Formats: sequence, structure tokens, C-alpha cells
Amino acid sequence: MSRREIDPLILDSIHFHKLLEIHHEPVKLGIQMVSLGIKDGSIRPELQPEITFYTIWSMIIGFEKMSGPVGFEGKETKVSAEAWKLGYIKLMQEMLRGTIQASRPAIVQTSLFLKYQDIKHKYQDR
Repeated sequence: MSRREIDPLILDSIHFHKLLEIHHEPVKLGIQMVSLGIKDGSIRPELQPEITFYTIWSMIIGFEKMSGPVGFEGKETKVSAEAWKLGYIKLMQEMLRGTIQASRPAIVQTSLFLKYQDIKHKYQDR
């Protein structure tokens, strides 16, 4: 909801502003926790606290929303909710600590791009 959709009288209310302050407390706390993790070295130093917090928060919301459907083990799904939870936590920790090698795919993409350029030039020279 945008501010334009809120009645101006509500926007001027001191109670509305107090409610907003309360609403933003978990966000402030989360950003502070990420900042402390960066400071103590348990979280990668190049991460931005705000972006990192919102990314973690959105991943947690997604995990919670998907837990029901993934927990149902039908013919198609071979993942138990518990295995997914453990994998999710491990991936999150690796992402924050920096143990995932994100640069590897870039090397592969670069070599594929160079091969594409070689092939493209061969056919253009004909």
C-alpha cells in the first residue's frame, strides 16, 4: 500500500507514526544483527547489512510458504520437509559465510562465450 492510498488524517495521526515505529523495530534489529555478524567476522565483510537482512527475511518467508507443499511427498516430490529444512539452513549459512564459490559459473560462462565468438567468426569469414 502506498502513502497515496492512506487517508491524510491517518497519515497525520501520532498513533499511526507510533505504529510505524513499532513495525520497523524487527527490521532495525535484523539489520543490527547482520552488522554485528559482519563486524565479528561470522558474516562476509562485503555484504551490505540492509540488503542482506531483507534477502534473509524474504528467503525465510518463502521457506515458510513453501514448507506445506514441499512437505507433501507425492509422486513428483522426493524431498522431505526435514531434508529441505536442513539443506536450506546449510545453504543460508554458506551464503552468509562466503563458502559458496559464486565465481565458478562465471568462468564457465566466459569460456562458453569465447567459444561462441570463435564459432561465430568462423562462419562470418565464409
